[in-house]
Amino acid sequence: MSDLKFERMGHVAIQVADVERSVKFYRDLLGLKLAWKIEKDWTILSCGKDDLALIRKGPEVHHPPHFGFRVGSAEAVERAYEALKDKVKVSKPVKDHRDKSRSFYFEDPDGNQVEIIYDPNR
Repeated sequence: MSDLKFERMGHVAIQVADVERSVKFYRDLLGLKLAWKIEKDWTILSCGKDDLALIRKGPEVHHPPHFGFRVGSAEAVERAYEALKDKVKVSKPVKDHRDKSRSFYFEDPDGNQVEIIYDPNR
């Protein structure tokens, strides 16, 4: 049994051809709320306590499609990284992001990207 403790499934990130067009679809048609400003390459919409990240498709975009587990602190990200780094293939090491979140990415056995993230804004 794992000692890792997640607050919840925090988000799913999907690739889209046009971020603004997809925002209109998910916000205007399905009722999700804008949680992060619309940028050329990405944005985040909220659905209750969970998020949908829209990431523009393209070779120069560095966010893979993924899903994220939320933890309660930046220190919890570090603890998770230390617990997993020798057991999984780490795709992106621990990093601080411009929105003050902290996370790292790794692969599951089938190559799906998983992010463990602390986001003080959510």
